[in-house]
Amino acid sequence: MLFPLIELDPETINIILKSAFKSTEVNAFLLAPSSHTDLPKFESGKLHQGNEPPIPSHYKSHWLGKKIDDVAEWMRNVPEDRDVDHHFFAVLDKSAKEGKVVICRIGGRDLKDVGDVDWMRFDAQDAALKLRTAEPGEWEREKERKGDDKIEY
Repeated sequence: MLFPLIELDPETINIILKSAFKSTEVNAFLLAPSSHTDLPKFESGKLHQGNEPPIPSHYKSHWLGKKIDDVAEWMRNVPEDRDVDHHFFAVLDKSAKEGKVVICRIGGRDLKDVGDVDWMRFDAQDAALKLRTAEPGEWEREKERKGDDKIEY
């Protein structure tokens, strides 16, 4: 799921979506709707992909002005029958203008502490790859290497 938190030109979002596709050959990021009912339902054997660029030129995010904590709370309430990752999501802040994506994790190391939300910033290609290939402990190693990132609302 991809949550643009600031006003971005749709072309900026298209560049990020295209860049993410290059590393995974999957449309990894689904632009977050305003309602859980608009999320795809899980279907056995079916892979729901994210948005394929180009997005409409009139696109406006439902998440403008929101904070990561707002998004995390919304994600905690996604019904289990929805085909989304309930622990990892992405946000776009001001760094999106330089092709960066902020990957967020709910749940801590064991993905069990739903009050724990942390994040790291990556180039769009690396962000998509990290989401597709995450292994236990990898987040902590990367976080130790990179340090803390500040969100740029």
